[in-house]
Amino acid sequence: MKPYVFLFAAAFVAVSCNDAITGLGPPSDPAKETFASSLGVDIATMSKTGGVFYKDLVVGTGLTVTDSAVTVML
Repeated sequence: MKPYVFLFAAAFVAVSCNDAITGLGPPSDPAKETFASSLGVDIATMSKTGGVFYKDLVVGTGLTVTDSAVTVML
């Protein structure tokens, strides 16, 4: 009986998941947002790659990065 419960739960989750999150509007543009000063976010000093803003906190002297691919699992 337990395997059937697991399969039912997995099927329910698969069917009920979609790309839209109910009740939320479209994503905002971080460059146009205001952040709390306690966060220390200054978009003007950051670099942007695609839709990702980043800032090197410590610039190293090591090897050069040859591949900048990042994988994000959702």
